[in-house]
Amino acid sequence: MKILIADDQSDNRALLRSLLESQGYSVEEARNGLEALDLARSAPPDLVISDLLMPRMDGFTLCRVLRGIDELRPVPVVFYTATYLDDEDEALGLAIGASLYIRKPQEPKEFLRLIEGVIVECNNGELPAREGVSGADTVLQARHQARIAEKLDQKVLDVDRLRREQALILAAASEGVLGLDRYGRHTIVNQTAARLLGYQVEELIGRDSHGMWHHSRADGVPFPEAECPIFASMQDGHIARQVQDVFWRKDGSPLPVEYSSSPLIEEGQIRGVVVMFRDITQRKQAEAALKQSEEKFRTLFESASDAIILMSESAFIDCNAATLQMFSCVRRDAFVGHHPSELSPPAQTDGRDSEVAANEYIAAALRDGHAFFEWTHRRLNGETFPAEVQLTTFDLKGRTVIQATVRDITPRKQAEAERAQYQRDLEQGLMDTIQVISLTVEKRDPYTAGHQKRVAELSVAIAVEMGLSESRVNGVRLG
Repeated sequence: MKILIADDQSDNRALLRSLLESQGYSVEEARNGLEALDLARSAPPDLVISDLLMPRMDGFTLCRVLRGIDELRPVPVVFYTATYLDDEDEALGLAIGASLYIRKPQEPKEFLRLIEGVIVECNNGELPAREGVSGADTVLQARHQARIAEKLDQKVLDVDRLRREQALILAAASEGVLGLDRYGRHTIVNQTAARLLGYQVEELIGRDSHGMWHHSRADGVPFPEAECPIFASMQDGHIARQVQDVFWRKDGSPLPVEYSSSPLIEEGQIRGVVVMFRDITQRKQAEAALKQSEEKFRTLFESASDAIILMSESAFIDCNAATLQMFSCVRRDAFVGHHPSELSPPAQTDGRDSEVAANEYIAAALRDGHAFFEWTHRRLNGETFPAEVQLTTFDLKGRTVIQATVRDITPRKQAEAERAQYQRDLEQGLMDTIQVISLTVEKRDPYTAGHQKRVAELSVAIAVEMGLSESRVNGVRLG
């Protein structure tokens, strides 16, 4: 069975086709009553399903004409409408010759049930005979014309209201909105788009878009239209999303933008394209500042004489060249990924387990934002060395990162050890000197008693000046 659909909305036709073909029906489509009439004359259908409000020829007129053609008069006509919903409309449709009047929306199962009922009645000859509407039936024609005029007036009002609403939406949009026809000429320009491009709306309407604001790349090199994503949307329906590019203002200055373009498709044909764009000048400036900051940080990071290590809670994630040199490491990837305890002896100088101690310092840094301590590290060649470690935390792309600054203090520790040994040697020399002096003094000789006291006082003064401990000073005093 062949069914002819007449509807000016492509989505409605596609839905009906899918529904009917799923039941095994053959389907033909027409965009208005006039096309439907031509198709019906060339190959009469078994059933016509028609919308009512259509351009060129409405459904009421289509039905009246079909009823006036002998070979098409028996074909059942079903009206399926979302516009004519009143009982008066249904009465008019049935009076003109429709077999069934269905209001939208309708559940698919119920719609198919109603259509199948008409088909069964037609096959069984149960449908009432439909005669052509006499041209003298002026009352029916007047009713028809009045309903059409009323609906058209309402349609005009609805379209006008819709256009006003669209204009308000476009005016309020914070993004630039451009409607282009299939040749790239402006058909719609909102105020934001005109302002960003430095034009008045009237200066853009009807003029070529590519030549006005997309003629060159960011470096000033001409941008062929054939390579433009917006042009591709016009030609093959390609959808471009979040493209970062440069548009050109009226004064010739570049405008960094992020845009999307989507084709306007009607009746399966590309009618134009919609371009939506936003000014990303501030974002670009922020990105440039961030890049400059990162480059400055990287320069300082790599040129520092101390080892600078970036680490997570559990492992090293980056390091500078000084780190590789300090730990006798040739490649960065051989260092990254290790826990601090893996580059340390099993225990620290105070006897604490290196892994436990390292985790305590890491936890303190994450809690307080910083930590400072001395540590014994081990190079990859097995050599240990004392270090001074400062941990600080900072945010890196939303993630808390620890920066460890490590300074090899081997020279300082060696100098401290040498000073301590020198101090011990001085103390021992003083004690030896005092001992010799004491042995040369006759303690019981009254003549030398005063001399002995002065020697003792001198020895004590020397010991105090040298910074000896109180116990050593008392030892000198007692001789």
